[in-house]
Amino acid sequence: MDGSYIFAEMEVERLLRRLQTLEEENAELLERADRDVLTGLWNRGVFDDALEESMGTRFCLMLIDIDYFKSVNDTHGHDVGDEVIKYVVSKFRPEFFGRDSIVARWGGEEFAILMRDDHRKNSFRNAAEKVREAVAGRAFVIHGTTVRVPVTISIGVRIASASEKDPQMIFKDADVALRRSKEGGRNQTNFHINAESLKIV
Repeated sequence: MDGSYIFAEMEVERLLRRLQTLEEENAELLERADRDVLTGLWNRGVFDDALEESMGTRFCLMLIDIDYFKSVNDTHGHDVGDEVIKYVVSKFRPEFFGRDSIVARWGGEEFAILMRDDHRKNSFRNAAEKVREAVAGRAFVIHGTTVRVPVTISIGVRIASASEKDPQMIFKDADVALRRSKEGGRNQTNFHINAESLKIV
């Protein structure tokens, strides 16, 4: 076999391997751009796209807010605040929401979760309460100290039917439900009341 042919074939293989490596690196960079730096959760842009794409299906939107988070920052500093955020995120377990759910950091101490309908009875209510109880179950201990910081979350839930077409209205309803949780004393879950939510009560 001609030596130049063998060399050319080896060069093609090398270039193909390099191309594959570049594609993998590019995919990794794109995913990093879609992730929140502190928590590794999806960012707001990814969540917005997922919410739009979910219209026409039945799903659950949960908005979560860390209670009294400003007080944590003011008392213990922003580094501890970041650790509290990561502590709360550690309680967002896939078994609560389903592995195809979208969990995002919406901003600051706020999170948004889009949970697909898995047709289990009360699965939306159970998921919200499980994560709330998991966070409140024990105080956060500041690393390297014995200082315990009580951490709880408030949750607003909106269940969307397959016939709905306005994602902004669904988000607004979930936000109103979240506000009721905070105004009602925090560390609780409130549902926006509509035909879909009444099915799970």
